[in-house]
Amino acid sequence: FKVVMTRKTPPLKRIRSLPLGFSEPRESNGSVRCVSQDMLISNKTRQTRLRNAGNAGRQILDGFIATWRDRQVLGLMVVHTIPTLLVVPYLPFLALVSKDVLHRGAEGYGALASMAGWGSVLGLGVLAFMGNPERKGLIMLASFGIYITGVLVFAFSHNYALSLAALGIGGVFSSVAFALNNTLLQIASPNEMRGRVMSIYMVAFRGGMPLGSLVSGWAAT
Repeated sequence: FKVVMTRKTPPLKRIRSLPLGFSEPRESNGSVRCVSQDMLISNKTRQTRLRNAGNAGRQILDGFIATWRDRQVLGLMVVHTIPTLLVVPYLPFLALVSKDVLHRGAEGYGALASMAGWGSVLGLGVLAFMGNPERKGLIMLASFGIYITGVLVFAFSHNYALSLAALGIGGVFSSVAFALNNTLLQIASPNEMRGRVMSIYMVAFRGGMPLGSLVSGWAAT
């Protein structure tokens, strides 16, 4: 694959059969996500001569300007930010739901967290084997819709088995949606702005979850 960015892909041997737990799916999730995104990124990027934009402050500003002016990049960023702010922050509430709603305690919390994690691993594995599917945007939007539906089912569920199934299905489609969103954003970004655009993406991703958790905690109380 001819890509502007270079990434070291973690070895697939880390993805192995393990007992249900919280940390193992997160390790495998990261490995499979790198593989799936490398297989999805095609060589159809906009080839433009790279340029030196000056100091760091100016480069950051250029990144925001490029994101705002390119409607495709801006749309992908908005699609990514909304679930990050409003949907992903359900994760800190898993322990509370397990204890007070499902009455399963610490064991139930571990199983719920594991279902979300192993679902993500499964989704990224399927996406990696799909290679370079057509209609990535449509698949991404459909996956986001199913992911949000799964979280809503979990939010209203008082049945332990249904909650596990909802989190597992949500995990599958959340990983597919976010991986495709990341891939499409890299393809849509001009070469000389890709690093800066992806920096804004990471700010939205890493900053959106804590802000969303703050709002969710306030709403819950």
